[in-house]
Amino acid sequence: MAEEMIKEGPILYEKRGRTAIITMNRPEAMNAYGGGMDFEKVRDMAMADPEVWTVILTGAGEKAFCAGADLKGADRDYRETGKSFVVTRRDPLAVGRVGRPAGPGTLFPMNINKPVIAAINGYCMGGGLEIALGCDIRIASENAKFEASEIKRGLIPGITPVLLPRVIPYSYAMEFMMTGRRIDAKEALHIGLVTKVVPLKELIPTCLAICEESHQNAPLSVRALKTIAWNGLSLPVTESFAQAGTIFHWTIVPTEDAKEGTRAFVEKRKPVWKGK
Repeated sequence: MAEEMIKEGPILYEKRGRTAIITMNRPEAMNAYGGGMDFEKVRDMAMADPEVWTVILTGAGEKAFCAGADLKGADRDYRETGKSFVVTRRDPLAVGRVGRPAGPGTLFPMNINKPVIAAINGYCMGGGLEIALGCDIRIASENAKFEASEIKRGLIPGITPVLLPRVIPYSYAMEFMMTGRRIDAKEALHIGLVTKVVPLKELIPTCLAICEESHQNAPLSVRALKTIAWNGLSLPVTESFAQAGTIFHWTIVPTEDAKEGTRAFVEKRKPVWKGK
């Protein structure tokens, strides 16, 4: 069994029923990632715990989900390693090394096979937006603000240009990224960046309710859906179909839960899932 809780530090972890709530806990820095946030540890805790079926990711306080990377530390890194950003060809788009790999925070939600809901409680900017885009569902509080701010620093986002045009219509995505314009929760809902906007006090309860609704279904099937959907973003349709078929026939059909689901339907009762 994984460790149950992390009660203090730059990243917190708690369990509420079958849901793990992970909180970026640097409110004094608008929850900018860095400063010892160990995303790998909390990911491993959620992955290893069979009682955890869903994950909620949020920020501490009422002002920010995550304002991105801690630029105070990053500025020193850029000055010390600036040569890695120099390109030698005239067309920089033809050169692979035009930036660094994405940080562990931005990759966290994609590196866990359990559904992750972003509870966006305020500013969601730069790398914070990338973290949110890596989540499977995004729910925003009414005070949420969104911005791809890297363009204003002479940089480009590492993940946003890849994921955002897959999440919202291309023209919306390009206008949002090219201008670096800040949008509110209402506009984010309009363009499809989030699926719900709720009062701040209702944010976590709303996310927990979605998790609970998901818990009515077989957990291995939910995880398989996530795997197929995420992999499908980078696969040709025919390959994605083939992978879905393989997962269905060889991973899901043989499970105890698949047998239980069919048996419960025939017996007209609620299934009892075991995650096996």
